[in-house]
Amino acid sequence: MHRRRLLPQLAITVVQQVALNALKAGWSRSLGAKDCHVASCGYEAVMTWHGWETTQVAREACGWQGFKRENRIGVSRAAQDISAAFDSDNTVAADEVARVHTQLLLLDAFKAATGAGGTAPASLGPLLGALGTLHVLAVVDASGGVLLRGDALSPADAAAAHDAVDELCASLRPRAAELVGVMAVPDFLLAPIALDVVAHNSRARP
Repeated sequence: MHRRRLLPQLAITVVQQVALNALKAGWSRSLGAKDCHVASCGYEAVMTWHGWETTQVAREACGWQGFKRENRIGVSRAAQDISAAFDSDNTVAADEVARVHTQLLLLDAFKAATGAGGTAPASLGPLLGALGTLHVLAVVDASGGVLLRGDALSPADAAAAHDAVDELCASLRPRAAELVGVMAVPDFLLAPIALDVVAHNSRARP
């Protein structure tokens, strides 16, 4: 269950970061300003929602330990709360159609960066491909009810997507720590309790 809850969030984070890097490059070249602006609005809403959800899922996955001050998850959660409304209500920036459009933009940017002719090293192709696939399946699985109601997905396809998420999570599990390490999380967010949970829960602590 922990694997199922956390690894799709990790895959989505990687896809979003790759797409965001591409968007930054587009702004720096001043190319397609209108398209960059549309993507920026959608990205802001979708990415802040994702950050909030990921922080909450990670906190709950730690059980009551996730609510201890020294876990430091609360610091991230407080930052995510305000991020959800920096410029406006996120639901205005991304109405359901806009959210789907933004997901397609994210996927297109990720494919362009990681596919043939992209900026990602060829050696990372299989790993990035698996992360991209998990991102898509996780989004489809989470939106299954809407897609089923709109006849965009059959019950059999919805079940297949759900099962495929489990399979990909299992295959990516051995590389989870490596992927998180690449993100270079700032030291002030690294909780000492995670390095020695026994010591930090000892009655002998001063």
